[in-house]
Amino acid sequence: MQISVKAGDGDEAAIGANIVSGELALVTFETTSTRSNLKTERLPMTLTVDQARELANALTSVADAVEFVRANEFALP
Repeated sequence: MQISVKAGDGDEAAIGANIVSGELALVTFETTSTRSNLKTERLPMTLTVDQARELANALTSVADAVEFVRANEFALP
């Protein structure tokens, strides 16, 4: 499985997952930043089902917070 997300400023994030067993997946996060001359960084890790769900919940929480700030027009420092 491979999912890529591209930001408006050209930065890109990709998440790849290879199922190792019924309980584990090898997940690789790859980011490319236009601000650092297209420097790509890879972060491989093995996650259990519970860890993958915890990570997904954390990312969803960040997205919810960003939407809240945008909807309420808060100024960020």
